[in-house]
Amino acid sequence: MSKTLLVNWVYYKPVGHALEAIQTARGFYEADNDLKISILLNSETPCELGEVCSWIEKVYPIDVIQVNELGLKADCIKNIPKEWDYIVTDERYVNNPGSYAESLKYVNDLIVDYFQARIWKGCRLQPPFENAPEYKVDNVVRFQIPFNAKKDVEKYANTGLKICFLPAGASPVNIYPNAQWWSDMISAVTKRFPDVKFYMTGAKSRAGNRSASYTFSEADISMILSKNDNVENCFDIGFINQLALLEFCDILIAPHSGFAFLASCVNTPWLSLSGASWPEYFYNRTKFYNVLPQCTDYPCYTGMKEECESNINAGKMIECMNNENLSIQDVIKGIELLTDPDFSFKKSVNLYVENLTKNAYDLNKFWSLHGILNITKGIE
Repeated sequence: MSKTLLVNWVYYKPVGHALEAIQTARGFYEADNDLKISILLNSETPCELGEVCSWIEKVYPIDVIQVNELGLKADCIKNIPKEWDYIVTDERYVNNPGSYAESLKYVNDLIVDYFQARIWKGCRLQPPFENAPEYKVDNVVRFQIPFNAKKDVEKYANTGLKICFLPAGASPVNIYPNAQWWSDMISAVTKRFPDVKFYMTGAKSRAGNRSASYTFSEADISMILSKNDNVENCFDIGFINQLALLEFCDILIAPHSGFAFLASCVNTPWLSLSGASWPEYFYNRTKFYNVLPQCTDYPCYTGMKEECESNINAGKMIECMNNENLSIQDVIKGIELLTDPDFSFKKSVNLYVENLTKNAYDLNKFWSLHGILNITKGIE
């Protein structure tokens, strides 16, 4: 009889954290294909991800507000089996509890105390290891997109190059390129690739979309559509359809965003517009290209320049993402590389490390999820 495993990953809502849980589940599945694996996720994250992961039995959305109000009487808790063979919790719960808001900490404390394991309960990669389920660190995530979603995006067919772009992630501050830059980039790329078609995606509505591009306005969308006749408006087409769109396209162009991480899960290369606080760290053995900023403070999660902090406080664009500093020519170079069949994941890694070194960034600030890529050594 197959053993059951519950992955507790109730953290903040951005889709990148849901992907952490998805890949964690994959690691346990790769080590033991007979495991029946379920996941607890923050209900405000796109829990639909579980629908495209064949190695996941069920995703249980946890309403953080409801659990804080009702505790174990919350419906989202009552409907989950109490006993499992294994229960695995995000290691941040032990290693970095300060990263949890009090409401999240309360929910995780309750989950850890309430749910019981017949064999082992603990944090991933943390002792005690005796009787813990096996875990494979180096694993690749690939989604299985439903047939209906694939059919829904066929209406966007194009005989030439198909480029999806996400103009802004979920951050409420101006750390993304503005609409004019996107329009200029589309014009320049179209001159180089006349048969290209662009697909602009993201989420504006809060209902049904828990990861939204709040800094990109309806006026921004309208401006890009009015100035470029080869752009399809694919905002708010539904989360699973957006995954189908990523798979349908040849390249995704996007700044740092959890949603952008999903492109590699359907084997679509990500042309990353790198900048601001966080480096890209999820490539999933899919080729990629990073348009890197000139600022050697990047990534600035350890301390942003005063000028950029002042710009953010004033509602202005940070330096590395403004129209003068974000290189459209580098975007074109990236497209040329990513459309070259000979440009592989290994070549992507080597070029990335070469460019990081050439630009004199602090390599200690860069990392890779689960060690698939070691920035200072290349592919391990």
